[in-house]
Amino acid sequence: MPRNHAERMEGHILDGGYTIKKYSSHEPETGLVAIQIEVIRSIREDDNRREQFDVDIADCILTFVYPFI
Repeated sequence: MPRNHAERMEGHILDGGYTIKKYSSHEPETGLVAIQIEVIRSIREDDNRREQFDVDIADCILTFVYPFI
């Protein structure tokens, strides 16, 4: 979520809504504490595409968080 209020207001429909507000940290200084990913229906409903997406997203998340763990 952008720290800049104007940017937050521009993208508020993609801010994670209830899930992020309920389950992420309420202390912004702690840094990244949650990742929410929206996946389009054509991937969710196709077994092969979904399995490939699983592999790709797992690799992306590991690459992203590795420096922090």
